[in-house]
Parts: sequence; structure tokens; C-alpha cells
Amino acid sequence: MPVLTNRAIQIAIVPILYTIGWASASAQERWENTITYESPTKTFTSLLLQTHKEKLRFGNQDNYWIKPDGTAVDQESSDFMIMDKRTQMVKHGQQGIVELLKMKFMKDTYKDIDQNLFTKYASSMYKEEKNSYLAQEHLLRLANAVTCIDGMYHYFCNPKSEDCTIKVHDHDYNYRTSYHIKPWGGHGANEFQKLKSYTSYAAENLEVLQNWSSSFFPGNSVQGYFVTTVFLDTYDFENKGYWLRSRSFRDNGFLVRYRDLEPVNANQRKLLHPQGIEILYQIPSDEAEKFSGLYKNIYLVFDISLTIKGRHRNNSNTLNVAYQLNSQAIELYVDDSLTHKIGEILIDDMITTTK
Repeated sequence: MPVLTNRAIQIAIVPILYTIGWASASAQERWENTITYESPTKTFTSLLLQTHKEKLRFGNQDNYWIKPDGTAVDQESSDFMIMDKRTQMVKHGQQGIVELLKMKFMKDTYKDIDQNLFTKYASSMYKEEKNSYLAQEHLLRLANAVTCIDGMYHYFCNPKSEDCTIKVHDHDYNYRTSYHIKPWGGHGANEFQKLKSYTSYAAENLEVLQNWSSSFFPGNSVQGYFVTTVFLDTYDFENKGYWLRSRSFRDNGFLVRYRDLEPVNANQRKLLHPQGIEILYQIPSDEAEKFSGLYKNIYLVFDISLTIKGRHRNNSNTLNVAYQLNSQAIELYVDDSLTHKIGEILIDDMITTTK
């Protein structure tokens, strides 16, 4: 079961003139907005995900070192290393969760996995051989994502050709699963070492991993918040506000994209106009003058119900997801920690245009 460590931060919605200049949440408060999925054995790491209002946060994440005005914490400061490690821990958690979810939808594929020999790829393969190859390829990615540091030493490090003395809290260690997949037996391992690492890992851990993967998101659905970001463009004096352009939304974050929305009425369908939609965020010009001098981005937050449908047919290495809206309110924030709320736009009442 996940361990919830989120402490909700309640901020009253007040006129923007009084919110300008507020500091974002402290580092400690921001770090508490997480949920930990405990590992079933010591072989694996526990996985950390970000939350918002005690529900999972999808889409763009809190980068920790980004200030509300869009600038970064000084890399020479003592805070930078802490923020950077926390960001990498969240990325590690996201990667682990995604790979476990893929395993959850690969039950039929894993039934054919050869646990004794590597399955070699060929242009022509029987279904069972193809399944075995795909399962072995996935198990390698999954093992890299969730195996603890001692396990990485044991299964993925070759002391004859590489340094195996990386400490668990070392800065470089945080990047191991984000940017590189280590081979069985480690770099420079011969075919016997590779096979020994693979077969022992599969024999000892495969069933545990399959049981762990089946525990995530019962019914293949989960409640959460989706966050996307838009750059603050030129103020429109005639319409007294800023146009938030959907074609400029940045949402290359965790699991969910803006266009994964499944609308249920005409107003929601506007959000997915094929030419893009512009949504007016209204704010008086005198307030906007101060506002634009402080902030560069606006973060749009949607309260959602997420459904995971399986793996994409055209790209089996990605998950096919869709979400529906639980609320007609789009919440607006100016910081990626989502503590500085500036208002809401109601989908049923929003002023829109297309270009």
C-alpha cells in the first residue's frame, strides 16, 4: 500500500493584487507533497511520486529548484544539490511505476518468457519466441528502474571493467535509471556472466515483480490532477486578459498529456479543437502590469479521473491512457509547486477563440 506523506497546503483565493509577491512553499512543504509506494522486498527501491491536494500529480511536475518567476536556484548554493536529488528521485519513481504498469499489461507476453536462455531477435519469429524476446527486453528496463543499489552491484556491475563503488547518496547515482540502461552482468561482461545475472534475477525476482505490478491502480484507474504549463503571452487590452493557447501547452511530464482528454460535453470538446483553442484569463490591466513583471508561466491544473488502457499498439513501449474531468474548474497557479493560486476558469463559462 502507498504511504501518503502529503500535507495539504491551504491557500485562500484572494484578489491577485494581494497575492503578487507571495513566496512559494518552503522546500520542506514542497517535499512533503509526495506519496511513497513501498517495495515488497529489500531487493527493490520504494518509489516516490508527487501529489497535489493528496492525490497523484500527472503531467508537469514540481522541479523543486525552479522559482515562481521561472528562474532557477543558484547552482552554487547549498539548496541546489538537495533540489536536484529530489527531482531525480521523483523521476526514478515515475520510471519505476511506468515500467511496473507495463508489466501489469504484459501478463500474456510474460507467460512465454524463457528464464534459462536469452531469446535472440530474428526477422521471423514464432509468437512464443517474440513474446519471450519482448518480455526479456522489458524485464531489463524494469530491473534497472526498481532494483536497489545492492542489487545493481550484484546483477549489473562488472568490477573487472567498471567502478562499482558508487554510494547510494552519491549525486551521480540519481541519474542511473533516467539516462542509461545497464546490461546484465555489467559493462564488459562475457556471455556466461550475462546469462548468469539474467537467470538468477528472473528466478529470484520475476514472480515478486509481477505481484507488485498487479497491485498498482486497481481497476486500472486512479484519481489525480493533471498539470500543464503555458507561457504568459502579450496582454490583450481590448479583452482585458491573457490568451492561454492550447497549442503552446507544455505537458511533457508524467504519464498524461493534454490531448489524452476524453470530453463528455460540447464545452469540453472545445478544449480539443483540432486547430487549437485560446482561453481568456481575465485580469484588470493595472493588476496585469505588476503580474507580468513577476511571472513568466501559468500552470493549469485539471482535477481528473485517469484510466490506463494498456500499451499502445503502434508503440508497445508506451502506455495508452485517457482522462475525464471531475470538475469544470481549471485552477491557475504561477509556481510549479502549485502553492500560489491566482484563480479559476470555469469550462462552461470560458471565453474562447480559435486561430
